[in-house]
Amino acid sequence: MIGRANRSLPPGETGSFYGQRRVSEKISAGRSTGSSTPVYLEQVRMLYDGAAAALLANVVNASILAYLLWDAIDHSLLEAWLTAMVLLQLGRFALTRTYRKATHQPDRSTAIGRIPLTTRWDRWYLAGVAASGLVWGFAGYALFPHGAPGHQLALIFILGGTLAGGTALLAAVRVAFPLFALLVAIPLAVTFFMMNDPQSTAMGVLSLIYLAVLLNVARLIHATITSSITLRLGNKALVADLQARTTELTQINQLLRGEIDKRTEIQDQLRNQLFFLQELMEAIPSPVFHKDTQGVYQGCNKAFEKLVGRARADIIGKTAFEVFSRELADSLTRRDRELLEEGTLQALELDLPAAGGKLRRVIAHRALHHNPVGKVLGVIGVLVDITDRKNA
Repeated sequence: MIGRANRSLPPGETGSFYGQRRVSEKISAGRSTGSSTPVYLEQVRMLYDGAAAALLANVVNASILAYLLWDAIDHSLLEAWLTAMVLLQLGRFALTRTYRKATHQPDRSTAIGRIPLTTRWDRWYLAGVAASGLVWGFAGYALFPHGAPGHQLALIFILGGTLAGGTALLAAVRVAFPLFALLVAIPLAVTFFMMNDPQSTAMGVLSLIYLAVLLNVARLIHATITSSITLRLGNKALVADLQARTTELTQINQLLRGEIDKRTEIQDQLRNQLFFLQELMEAIPSPVFHKDTQGVYQGCNKAFEKLVGRARADIIGKTAFEVFSRELADSLTRRDRELLEEGTLQALELDLPAAGGKLRRVIAHRALHHNPVGKVLGVIGVLVDITDRKNA
């Protein structure tokens, strides 16, 4: 499991650093590749979230403008213009309701969260924005009250306020506010320039300057919104990635805990077996010993201690040269070498110095002992004391 987790990362990439880089790459790619990306879909969602306020502002501002221009503009033209505005906003309201119902449908194959992957909702909304801009632009051109400065001021004030309010409501998608603002402001500026007098020309220039300022403000708001969405989605994706990795690590820890428990159980079993074998060796009345391939004693039983007259601590970890005389040690070492080379059982009859300096006649049955895979680990021997038999 751990091996697979490590192999899934590119060389030099580990843990949360790789996850953070991967999430950043996804968000950056989403910001630069068209209308099906999470960032852009979130921007479209913000347009529809602000749609109710935009529609209400359009209807209220249009109603106020119609009321203020009632004495200066033909009533039938005003009524037709106001009716067109209201019907348009009702259509946009129906579009907004349809969007909200559609984006709440649990369609996993075509949705990120609750937002469709393939969508024309942005085009429909922008079409509504363009239509609203045309209607307001028509007001700036066809409803302009020539010869009535007070009514002109009212028209300019309402158009300017509508544009200013649109900067925040339409800045989420880059093209939305410029599309609306140009259609609203250009007809009014053209009207001023067509009047061909210094005051009107100055008003036309001011209209264009005002338009340029609002376009720049909308651009800055759009950049801020995009950065905020990118950061939020990046953090959300990073949290999801960290949660997935946390789940994976939890599973790995559970597996490791299971392995540790198994190894602990095996170690306990081995410890019990070793203890049993040691007790079994202690219960054997004949002296028993075993040593490694270098001739170093690794263990013995009490009968061997008693025979050689040495404590176990003075035997284990030592060679025959440190336990017996040099002559006997040379003989034992030579026979060890023969046993290691030939691998056949040995039965030696020799005189072994025992406790109190007496010699005991013993037969040493010696053989090799191996590990489970057949590797030679050393020599094991059992001594049979035949002194009394010889004497008899």
